[in-house]
Amino acid sequence: MEESLQESPKPSIGQAIRPLLFTVIACGVVIYLFSSTGPVSRYADLSFLVAPLLGYYIFRLLSRLSSTYLPVYLPSYYGSAAAYIFNGIAFSFFFYHLLGEAMLFTRIPALEGLGWLFSTLSSATGYVILFISGCVLNKLVGLFSELSWGRQVYPPGNALGQFLIGLSLWQVLAAFSDSWAPMNRIGLVLFAGMLAVAIANIGAYGEKLKNPFIADASRWLRQSPHVKFILGALIAAYIIFIRPAIVGVFRYAPLIEWVIVCIAAWRLFEGIKSGLKTHCAVLLQESDWRKHVQQIADRQGLDFIHLGDIQHGFVTQGDRDALLIYLVLLLNDNSLPVAEINRILHPLISHQDAKMPWFAFGWEQRRILRRNEKERQRILNEIMENLKAITSPAYQKIKERTDEKNEPG
Repeated sequence: MEESLQESPKPSIGQAIRPLLFTVIACGVVIYLFSSTGPVSRYADLSFLVAPLLGYYIFRLLSRLSSTYLPVYLPSYYGSAAAYIFNGIAFSFFFYHLLGEAMLFTRIPALEGLGWLFSTLSSATGYVILFISGCVLNKLVGLFSELSWGRQVYPPGNALGQFLIGLSLWQVLAAFSDSWAPMNRIGLVLFAGMLAVAIANIGAYGEKLKNPFIADASRWLRQSPHVKFILGALIAAYIIFIRPAIVGVFRYAPLIEWVIVCIAAWRLFEGIKSGLKTHCAVLLQESDWRKHVQQIADRQGLDFIHLGDIQHGFVTQGDRDALLIYLVLLLNDNSLPVAEINRILHPLISHQDAKMPWFAFGWEQRRILRRNEKERQRILNEIMENLKAITSPAYQKIKERTDEKNEPG
């Protein structure tokens, strides 16, 4: 996305008339139904719903018009940003007035006994607005994250939005703790999960550092936010719900906890080290003084040096695209039919490495890596045997004889 003015076709007047007409009709229906002289007032006075509903529809209209007409005069992302802001104002205005006067719902005979519920909802009005603000903030920083200045603002802005969402969820649930005490602790668990997701945003500042350990740890933080939420929530649930019960009946529980913490830390270190080995390290093979002597004399191709590098990359890293392209070109230069090329290269085309489990110890990771490397080496050897047969003089003689027999006359 560029920061320059983006041209946009001018919208027709019909694109404004349709949402305007809908808003006018909706507001008219609201006034007719819920006003003090409307049909609903015969059963209960719900005139307090008129203001939040009218405000909601009006701000939603402004949101629609902003996203339609602002891109004509400004870059398109300003129109989207205005739409997000007006949507946030619409929902905030609606819930502020609705929940602020929620006790008036007891005017409905069927809801007279739920005064405690409406009182609780009314006390949580501010945190509902805070939740909406966090959602709008996340939308805005995500929208501007493709701009040069937006990339710098995105990590702290996204973290702040997630923090506000978690805090508001916690406080809304805590408002119900008078009716059911565990609600406060459940909200705290959700807040811990969102806090873990918010903290993971610091990974954006370390991904491009020259220190490979920090860079790999930062990439891990940025990947799979839902996993960070689950980890944060599980840790909080253990501390809040499970640990007090265990410590009360088992005095060695703290020792076991420290053992688990050490195992988790070691597992995390092994995961980061494995990532460094995969992305940043190349295994070196010891060699004697004859290392500069060509080692691939039995390979038939135009570029022996690059072919050796390509083979090595496939066997050790699983990079098969370059090898596949090279072999297709080589076989095509040798005038092999498509069916024969497909037969020779089918093991390479259909090969899939064994997947690494999400949670695997170092020894298991090494076993899977060795097994994948061994299978890739087997496939490469099989293809090279076919290539040696194809490029041998005997094969060429047989091919020439076959072509002579197939010639007409």
